[in-house]
Parts: sequence; C-alpha cells; structure tokens
Amino acid sequence: MFGLFKEKKLNNYANTIFDVLAPQIGLAKEFGNWPDYTTMCNRMIDNDYLLSYFNSYINIMLKIQYRLESSKDCGIVTMKILEMIEPKFADPIPLQRYLDRLIVASDTPKFKKGAEDAFMTCMVMLDMQEQEKFSKDKTYKEAFNYFDDGEFDADKKITQQLGIKNSSKIGNIPKRFIVAHRIYEMTFGKELASHFKFENPII
Repeated sequence: MFGLFKEKKLNNYANTIFDVLAPQIGLAKEFGNWPDYTTMCNRMIDNDYLLSYFNSYINIMLKIQYRLESSKDCGIVTMKILEMIEPKFADPIPLQRYLDRLIVASDTPKFKKGAEDAFMTCMVMLDMQEQEKFSKDKTYKEAFNYFDDGEFDADKKITQQLGIKNSSKIGNIPKRFIVAHRIYEMTFGKELASHFKFENPII
C-alpha cells in the first residue's frame, strides 16, 4: 500500500514539473530539426546547457518545493519526465546515456550556465530570497519588465481572443509564476530554438 502511494506521489511530481517544461520542449519537437540517426530528446541532452537546465530544474524543484531528499526518488521522477518526452527512455541504454552525459558535461561552462539559469528560474517561482543575487541579471530584469510594463497583459488578451485552452485562468496566476516562466522561455526556450534551428514564436 505504501509503495503504491509513493509511486502515485512521484508520478504527480513528474506531471506537475513536466507541465512547466512541456511548452518549449513541445515547440522543439514540432518545429525543430535534428539528424535522422538520432531523436529529439537525445539531441537535447547532447547540448550541455539544455541538459544542465533540464536536470537542475527538476532536482531543485523536487528538493525545495516537494522536499524530496532521496536521490533515488529524484532519479525516478527525472526518468518519468524523460519518458514523457520520449517513451524509449524507459529502456536502460538511453537512460544510461543521459547519466553518462551528466558526468561528461558537468565541468563545462555551458553546463554551469544552464544550472545557474535553472536556479534563477526556481528561486523566482518559489519566491525565495536567493533570487536577489540575480537582481542585476539582464534576463531577470527583462522578465520582470515583461510583467510590469504590460506586455504580459497584451499576450494574455491575445490568447483569450484566440480561445486558447485555459486562457481564462491566466489572469489568476501569481506574478512570480509568470516572471519565472518568462525566464524559462528566455533561457531554456531560447537555447532550444538555437540548438534545434527553429524560430520560437513565444520569445
């Protein structure tokens, strides 16, 4: 019984986290370009920045938001999210490649930048005091201006006019979530567009 409860809890964490990551990843899957010999997700983890941001965002949210202390449980949630992107990651070989890439890329400048940007996103989303260290960061300031200068209100109105699903609920989203999501778009989303060579319509 406890095992079923734990599995359901981890599934819920995976679904909630993936809901945030899914829009930009979905754009890359739909409009992106990659060689025939590989897949979108494999191509994504070939990029040190994307790999780092993706892995860091998941683990920061699990440990701070959900207070998940077990590294094994964090790994299970990450695996579930990878499977949501590509079911083949349920197999051990693709998953091992993901783990190997984390080790190989961990000291590169792009990997460190991805981790830093993921940390900034999470600190804003969770309204943590640590976000103050980014107060002079260009992306941080632009994301807050996006909300404060009315650009978000204009985008919200467009989504409602187009009848986009759940657009009526956008006005109820707290500012910190909107700003954090904008940071996500301007960091992870921008790198996805560059890596997969497509024009991102959101940024």
